[in-house]
Amino acid sequence: MLIYFKKIRTHLLRSAAFRKYVLYAIGEIVLVMIGILLALQVDTWNTQRELHNKELVYLREIKGNLQADRETLKNVLSFNALKDSVLDTTLKMFFSDSTEVAFALTFESSMPLLAQYQVFESNRIAFENMLGAQSIDIIRDDSLRILLSSYYRDRGFDDGTQERVKQLTRIFVDNITPKLMNAEIIQKYYGKASDFESAAEISMKKDRELFGDLFGMQQNLFSHNIYLEDIKLEVNTLFAAIESYLNRME
Repeated sequence: MLIYFKKIRTHLLRSAAFRKYVLYAIGEIVLVMIGILLALQVDTWNTQRELHNKELVYLREIKGNLQADRETLKNVLSFNALKDSVLDTTLKMFFSDSTEVAFALTFESSMPLLAQYQVFESNRIAFENMLGAQSIDIIRDDSLRILLSSYYRDRGFDDGTQERVKQLTRIFVDNITPKLMNAEIIQKYYGKASDFESAAEISMKKDRELFGDLFGMQQNLFSHNIYLEDIKLEVNTLFAAIESYLNRME
């Protein structure tokens, strides 16, 4: 039986028709394999193109957020400059010849600004959306990815400068409010005489705590401006890097 099958196989191998069939079958297999490889390659290209388009969309949105950060920084720095000017004028009043009453009334008129503060908070919407939907690895440029990670890092201790701005302003307001409740200011607001102490009796010009609160706020304002200028440099560096990358890729 084995000899019989061996003869059949030998006959088929010697058959020209069979050899053509084998070659045809091999050709079909090769074509199928090429088709599969091409399909996989096209799928890879489509995936890469889709990721690239998403990368550009995220970067455009982040660029917009950075522009908003620029405006916020500008506004906070402008506010700090104005507040510093008022603080400087107020501190110098302690050494002036003005009466206690004039001092108290002038001081009170500056309170709307002295009692305020502004801090910087970056607009992280686009960056957080990118991390939530994809990953920072979608950004293919290594240097740009590092800049993004650095700018949007958790600043932790660095933000202590801004927290101090809030704390010192609140402490100042808590300390000064009772001292402003004098007869002259009550008369100014309510148009009525009161049994409150006169500003001359309270003597705000000789109040070391008050002077210390103002001085502390001003010194912290200097530190805050340095902090903001450092962030401003980061924003401009990252903005320029994104703009350059988009110009190359679009």
